Amino acid sequence: MSETKLEEWHFDFGLCGHDRKLISQSDCEQLLDLIIDWAEQHGYCIGGGFRPFDESGE
Repeated sequence: MSETKLEEWHFDFGLCGHDRKLISQSDCEQLLDLIIDWAEQHGYCIGGGFRPFDESGE
C-alpha cells in the first residue's frame, strides 16, 4: 500500500469592502458561516478561520 500525502493550503488576508475599509471580524465570521452552510448543502467541505490583518506581514 502506498502512502499518500495531502497538501494543505493556508491563506492570510484581510477582507475589504468596496470602500477599501477592512470588514469587521464579526461580519467576516457571519460570512464564513454562510459560506460553510452553502458548501455543506452542496456536498463540499470547507475549513478556515479569521485572524485580524497584520500590515507587518508577520
